[in-house]
Formats: sequence, structure tokens, C-alpha cells
Amino acid sequence: MTSEPYPNWLHTLVRYDRWFQPCSVCQLDPVGRAHTATFFDIDRPSDGGLCTRCMLKRSGLGHRMIQVRRNTYMDVVVAGDLAVQGVDVRDVQPYTVNGHATLFLRARAKKRTRIESMANEQRPGAEPPARCLVDHQALHSASARFCSLECKLHLLSKRSRSRSSDSAISECSGSAPAIIYKCRRKRYTPVRSRLE
Repeated sequence: MTSEPYPNWLHTLVRYDRWFQPCSVCQLDPVGRAHTATFFDIDRPSDGGLCTRCMLKRSGLGHRMIQVRRNTYMDVVVAGDLAVQGVDVRDVQPYTVNGHATLFLRARAKKRTRIESMANEQRPGAEPPARCLVDHQALHSASARFCSLECKLHLLSKRSRSRSSDSAISECSGSAPAIIYKCRRKRYTPVRSRLE
């Protein structure tokens, strides 16, 4: 039994960064048109992204597939597709795209400027309902704890590694140490010093 709370194929799905590029398996069809990789084979995750033609061949053999979609230049998956595979996605912020609840695969890039940070500090009530526990991105839902699957997997794998090392320490010492997880919010640091 593995100590990881999520299957290895999910880690591979999140780390794969060549979505919406030519398929790595079939490369080109006889006409010369490149096939775009938008599918992921759960049963053979080492192949990476697959095009529609490769997906049809493999799904005919009984392989399980997940489709990756694009939303505002970000790779997303339908939450229901992961739930069918037994993946717990409750704490990840869902976004509705074409009537489907979708989840970001990777964390969004931060674009917070100095003016925005000063404006948010001056306005009371401007704080979002929740923030991501890993990268402190603003979340729309108060029940969400992560902005993407990558953040959730990062924190859970970090905790499972810490628990396994703590259990090894407690076996040697005889008492279990207390584990405290703290998330500190980074403060804005001005670039220029004040004129005197």
C-alpha cells in the first residue's frame, strides 16, 4: 500500500505541460495535419497527452480517458470526470465553463500589482472569502481551500512525507511530536525607499 493519498496518474496529469500541442504518440496523420493532444490515458499515464484518434483506439481497448480543456489560457478538467475515477476534489475551487464544473490543473500566475495591493489594504471588506493554502490566491468560494489540483496535491504530498518522517522519528523516540501547519501571508515590500 502506498503512502500517497492520490494515484500516480493524477500527479502525471497535473505535471504534464504539453497540452494542445501535436500528439506525442501518432505525431502526424497521413494528410499531414497535426493532431492536438487533449486526452489523458489513466491506464497508461506515461504516454502523456493523446489526440482524438489515439483516444478512440485506446478507449476501444477499455482504457479510461480524461479530457483536458482550455479556459482563459489555463488547462482545466471537468470535476465530474475526476470524481468518477474516485478522486476527491471537494476542497478545490470549481469554475463553471459551458455548464460544467471545472478545476484548474495548475496554479494561476500571480498578477497583483502595487496599486491593487494598496487599494485592497485601504478598502475594508475587500478581502476575498478564502485564500489558497499553498499560494494564497484569492478564491471565490468560502468552502474552497485550494485554487488548483496542483496546490492540493502539493500540500497533501508534503503532509504525507512529513507524517512518514514524523512516524519514523516517533518510533525511535517513543513519543509522537506535535505537527503544526502554518500558512503565512506574504506582505508587500516596497521597491523604493522613502525620500528623506
